[in-house]
Amino acid sequence: MLRGTLAVNHVTETGDRSQVGRVIIGQIHAESDEPARLYYRKFPDNERGFIYLAHEIRNSDDIYFPVVGPVNSNLNNAPNDETNPENGIALNEIFSYEIVQRGARIDVIVRRGDSAGPIIGHGYVDMRQRNSGYDVPEEWMYFKAGAYTQNNTGDETDFDEVTFYELENSHDL
Repeated sequence: MLRGTLAVNHVTETGDRSQVGRVIIGQIHAESDEPARLYYRKFPDNERGFIYLAHEIRNSDDIYFPVVGPVNSNLNNAPNDETNPENGIALNEIFSYEIVQRGARIDVIVRRGDSAGPIIGHGYVDMRQRNSGYDVPEEWMYFKAGAYTQNNTGDETDFDEVTFYELENSHDL
């Protein structure tokens, strides 16, 4: 389980529209793939951003699941819904997330405020249903948290900034 309380302070505002404003804030990383990447994304003209989960099929493509924000996005591609999500998260707003893996299921829960705040979003992936390929004996995984910029097309002075107030992880054996 990975649990973080954080605020996204700034996201990129320049570059290709498909990459603007998106940053990875948590993930489960495997040897060469990522079973779960948690994204925050905010477009420059919007007051609030949304959160979505990406699940990378081992040695293949990603599948996307909404957690907070647009539910009408084409989820076969990275969410690119430019509507201002009503229940979204503004820059500098404190929120919490949990990424929990039990067996082949990965759940993501997002709360407004700290880890005791109200749940505003939930998404999951069942890796058995997706034939993800992570059930091999030699596969190993670990949690990562941070601000992993996903815009390599913007101005060189553009940046993402995330402040973590609490961070906790645990591994069940």
